[in-house]
Amino acid sequence: MQIAPDLYGWSAVNLWFDADVGRVVNNMTIIEKGHNATFKHPIFSIVLLPPTRALLALGLSLHQALALILAVNAGLFAFLMDRTGHGMGLRPLDRALLLALCLAGAGFVFWLPMPETFPFGATTLMAALYIITRVPAPVGRWAQAMPWAAGVMLAMSMTITNILMVVAGGAVALVLAGSRWRELIPSLLLGGALGLSVLVVVALLQDAFFGDAGLFFNPFSLANEIQFVGQSDASSLIQRLQTLWLQPVVAGSPVMPGQIGLNNMGVANAALLADGRWPMGMVGQSAMVGWLGLIGWAGWALIRNPLVGQEAARRIWLTAVGFLGLNTMLHLIYGKTVFLYLAHFVGPLVLVIVAPVLMQGWIRARLLVAAVVVLAMISNAMSYLVALDMAETLLGLTVGS
Repeated sequence: MQIAPDLYGWSAVNLWFDADVGRVVNNMTIIEKGHNATFKHPIFSIVLLPPTRALLALGLSLHQALALILAVNAGLFAFLMDRTGHGMGLRPLDRALLLALCLAGAGFVFWLPMPETFPFGATTLMAALYIITRVPAPVGRWAQAMPWAAGVMLAMSMTITNILMVVAGGAVALVLAGSRWRELIPSLLLGGALGLSVLVVVALLQDAFFGDAGLFFNPFSLANEIQFVGQSDASSLIQRLQTLWLQPVVAGSPVMPGQIGLNNMGVANAALLADGRWPMGMVGQSAMVGWLGLIGWAGWALIRNPLVGQEAARRIWLTAVGFLGLNTMLHLIYGKTVFLYLAHFVGPLVLVIVAPVLMQGWIRARLLVAAVVVLAMISNAMSYLVALDMAETLLGLTVGS
């Protein structure tokens, strides 16, 4: 998908499903001011600004620099998804189908081309999952602690709530440790302390050199997020669940906001909506039926073969399930527009639902996954283009445009 350059500026603030594209672009290019959101994206600016500025210094346009960085991020995600699938024992064809469904899913079609924190959060989240589920575990307290330290740093680097992946992984590790769970606790605590310590140091450096930078361990900044509790655009919990578990693969049809006003900057104070919406057209409906079929098939497959004797696959699957469960509970109460977070859901969700189906090795399962990939890709591309047209309409409402 193409990036929409008109969405880079402050005139597009919150317009793309309540995203802060303009602020994020500034965070990737301007060091002097505007980095206050790092209290919830701890080291985003210090990680992404240097490579962006370097590409600009080499003569690339802003559009080209952002596109290249997002492409590299997509490549890293693809590598991590492939390696995670390999760790579960999936064959190359099955790993390719997993990756294809991720890339065709709405979580990536809508967010991978956008300079926002979410595409980078999706990749660091997958990196954390891959690192903390490596088996067998190293021998020795410090050796055991290091994967957890790396997991904490990666998971929290782009979005603090992604620490839930490491929390889920720690709980799974303790359960699978059996009688040795007491020996693992010190390693988990040591790894967590190390990872947080490194993040604190890097965040302090960021605070010293970047204008208006926020600190993720500042309780007063974090308290501001309370305003997003109970402010959902979806009218019911069922609609929010539908957005979190179905729309990462098949997007709901985007709609214009019911009311459009102007904020104090003279900018259209409105956002596109998709929470609780069902997909558009027969293709979208068919893609959703296929995805629901895969969910049902996954439940049946896990009842027949609950990954017994497949330690690595079980560890990865349970950790992804734990993350999805914890993150779902969080976003049932937090977040105005949960469509924002689909990129964080798509990788773990595809692993949880599709991997058990493909592990049966049946040709019918592969054909169904391939069909959902094609249908979802078409439906999501159509929805994305419709959303771009709507975004252009809202941009036209900006004063002076």
